[in-house]
Amino acid sequence: MSDEVNVATPAAPPIVGAVAAAPRSPPVETPVMDRILSMADHCLHDHLLRQAAEMYFEVLNRQDAGVPETEHARRRLIEIAEFYERTGNLQQARGIYEQLL
Repeated sequence: MSDEVNVATPAAPPIVGAVAAAPRSPPVETPVMDRILSMADHCLHDHLLRQAAEMYFEVLNRQDAGVPETEHARRRLIEIAEFYERTGNLQQARGIYEQLL
């Protein structure tokens, strides 16, 4: 089973019914967060979905991540889950969706 996906320019799907997250402290340092997101985007572009998903989840789980960073990570994770769903990898899609709840 391959994790490869042909992603030219990923389009962000609309997030329906998004729940407001608990207030977070303001980001202390964003350069590291930006680098992690950049690396995850490169993995996604190179069709390394599992590695990309791990980094996006790392951003979501960080208390010091800002709203733009978390929304970027969430959109990309939904794109990965939708790809898995379209290609019949329902278990992988479900795992991502459940972690996003």
